[in-house]
Amino acid sequence: MTRFVALISGKGGVGKTSLTLGLGQALADFDKNVVLLDANLTTPNLGLHLGLLNPNATLNEFIRKERSIKDIIHDYKEHGFSIIPASTSFAESQKTNPMKISKVFENLAGTFDFVLVDCPSGLGNDLREVLKHTDEAVVVVNPTNSSVMEALKAVELAKTQDNIITGAILNMTSWWSSHELKKKEIEDILGVQVVAELKNDRKVKKALYQSLPLNYLNPNTRSAKEVDKLASYLMMLEE
Repeated sequence: MTRFVALISGKGGVGKTSLTLGLGQALADFDKNVVLLDANLTTPNLGLHLGLLNPNATLNEFIRKERSIKDIIHDYKEHGFSIIPASTSFAESQKTNPMKISKVFENLAGTFDFVLVDCPSGLGNDLREVLKHTDEAVVVVNPTNSSVMEALKAVELAKTQDNIITGAILNMTSWWSSHELKKKEIEDILGVQVVAELKNDRKVKKALYQSLPLNYLNPNTRSAKEVDKLASYLMMLEE
């Protein structure tokens, strides 16, 4: 059975797309059949994070019935996963109705073990529409008040659409700073277990610069192992 997992944040810029890639890589390394779906039709980044600047077949075209589902699935055999990118073109975003995204979920059901959905930021109707078709959500949060409070709203929205909240990823924490929220404080606010914590380190930036998942480029780093831990946790929930 295909599991549709939404990665949500509320606030943009928390590292959600990088973590979607990392989690996809980790699940593929565990021999899971995985596709990553960029459901952010306004400001998509999933393809960009893999160096795919102008994909020749996109989710936008599928929604407009110009491409088949097979056309828009891009295989990355070196990583072991596939992606469905959205168009980076402003014109394409303007002529694509995000309220018609349901068909892509229908076409992916039963085809993959996991569909990881890089969701739109914010709390708009586009996010609500995506969450109607996912089963569970992982919330990505930074250790700041603004990030946590926006994440709380996203969690509440996901619950209204009958998503199980699988856990939270605490991203971009500092090595030494005492001027940020701690794991326990964030868990208390969100009412969600933090299942992985990634530090703000230069190897994450290096992976982003080289358009590669962190755990593909540097699999032995602490941050990469945290993403692997999240993947293991997700698979444990299947048992």
